[in-house]
Amino acid sequence: MGFKMTTRAAVGILVDDAGRLLFAQRSNRVQTFPGQWEFPGGALENNEDFEEGLRRELYEELGVTLHRKPQLLRTSRHFDDRGQEWLVRSYVCRYSGATPQPQEPEKCTQIAFCSPSAPPAPLIDAAKGDLSKYCHTMQDR
Repeated sequence: MGFKMTTRAAVGILVDDAGRLLFAQRSNRVQTFPGQWEFPGGALENNEDFEEGLRRELYEELGVTLHRKPQLLRTSRHFDDRGQEWLVRSYVCRYSGATPQPQEPEKCTQIAFCSPSAPPAPLIDAAKGDLSKYCHTMQDR
């Protein structure tokens, strides 16, 4: 049995001026969670810190450049549907400007800004956890 390394990743919950959150639908061609919805982000490169990775991933996936510092929402560990362990930092990012566009159709087929109370389905479990934490955090404000 081989040793599997934990993959580090960063996820961004982009919040528009109306308070809606940006969700991305995974392509049916990806190996993990095909066709399901999530918050955009991805795996970090070697020696890349979480915030750098988040900025790079959002730019590569959606053409988004963050102009404000993202706020850390939570750090979580989970396993994907193929048994790979992930260490993920999820950030809240205020976003205004042009609507982002998927830049990697082989990974993401569509995006949608939705109310936190009406997310798209099916939503992957990790995104459900982030959404719950986000909603709980917003109630406390």
